[in-house]
Amino acid sequence: MTPASTADDKLAAFQSLWEERRAGRPLPERRDFQVEDFRPWLGHVCITRLEPETGRCRMTLCGTAAAEYFGVDLTGKLIDDVFPQQRFGWLFEMYRECERTRRPVSRTTPPFTYEGTYRTLKRVLLPCGTGETVDTFLLCIYAVR
Repeated sequence: MTPASTADDKLAAFQSLWEERRAGRPLPERRDFQVEDFRPWLGHVCITRLEPETGRCRMTLCGTAAAEYFGVDLTGKLIDDVFPQQRFGWLFEMYRECERTRRPVSRTTPPFTYEGTYRTLKRVLLPCGTGETVDTFLLCIYAVR
């Protein structure tokens, strides 16, 4: 687990990269980011594609640390197939807010126990797309003490 202040700094730096790549446009495009750009956050980054025909979110990349926090590797999976909307409504609202506002959304989950470890998750969700249409989300997530 990461100290909360360190997680805050890492999430702020991740959001700063997004702002830099946005370069005054409404949104950066997914192609504005290379895999190497995510090196400082290795394992903590997830990439989710918004499927236009259904509006559902499919995770195309789930970092190893994120998979550990989630208890499952979501790579290639539809989020709502793994996390039921009735129980994880806050998660889906985070994605909807990010899509609607086209702005970063930060959240801290209330503390919970998972596999015998008491933890809190801090995350930032960043929208990407073309023009003003969101088609991809970048997520960075840390478990904190």
